[in-house]
Amino acid sequence: MRTKIFTILIVFFLLFTIKKADSQFVYAYVGNDTLRTNYPFATYWEDGRTDMLYLTSEITAAGGVSGVIMQIGFNVVSADTLTMNGFFVKMLHTTQTTISAFFSGSWDIAYSGTYKVNSTGWQYINLTTPFGWNGVDNLLIEVCYNNARWTQYSPVRATTSTGKTVSQYTDLPTGDGCMDFNAGTVQAIRPNICLVLSPYTGVNNHTSGIPGKYSLSQNYPNPFNPVTKIEYSIPKAGFVTLKVYDLLGREISTLVNEIKKAGYYMVDFNAMNLSSGTYYYKLVANDFSEMKKMTVIK
Repeated sequence: MRTKIFTILIVFFLLFTIKKADSQFVYAYVGNDTLRTNYPFATYWEDGRTDMLYLTSEITAAGGVSGVIMQIGFNVVSADTLTMNGFFVKMLHTTQTTISAFFSGSWDIAYSGTYKVNSTGWQYINLTTPFGWNGVDNLLIEVCYNNARWTQYSPVRATTSTGKTVSQYTDLPTGDGCMDFNAGTVQAIRPNICLVLSPYTGVNNHTSGIPGKYSLSQNYPNPFNPVTKIEYSIPKAGFVTLKVYDLLGREISTLVNEIKKAGYYMVDFNAMNLSSGTYYYKLVANDFSEMKKMTVIK
């Protein structure tokens, strides 16, 4: 009976912590019309490439702030679950206010691998290399893929926005949509997007010096597979523990268990031996204690 009561108390505590942890992210929804477009998931064709420009003024009006973009989401009307191979999400800062062709310079690769649209509604791409948006420049995003077969479109909700989107898609049996499309067509409507940001606050703003307060940041990337980073700060020296727990409150891993000087710290956590699911990490330093959730997806 005591064990059961203890487990219930742990679950209630974790649920309280989840609400607090989720508040660390900012969700910026850009575009609110209900038009539909076949790009960027134009899988009726073997290959596709789409460049989309989102202005700083649009992102900030939607509540966006400077920070690390952890995920991007599109509002899917109907889903075709074909796996897109050679799938990339690329990002960069730009001062352009319109685009008329594909960007031909160097991109930051935010996602590389495979991806499929699993369902309708808001579907998110968890960036394997989160992108730091400075909150000043406009944001250019490219989504492209290279398949050897085709099925149907996965159309998404979109809004009229002339000169903000360039796309091209066709069958390239021996080519690569991410490499071989170089012109594209300027579109009159642009996909609605959700940018999930971890704001530049607290520990994220500093690499040296003495922090002004205790802080435990949301891990990134999140969800992740298999490695994620956890940052924390302590304003005075003391004994520090950073541990990982499962849903039942059982300790899974000890990441830190020693005396630390005041400062900013970052720890890697490898979940290679864990199954998919939700886990929790807890920092205890002197009189400070805080717990957050993280998600493993395999």
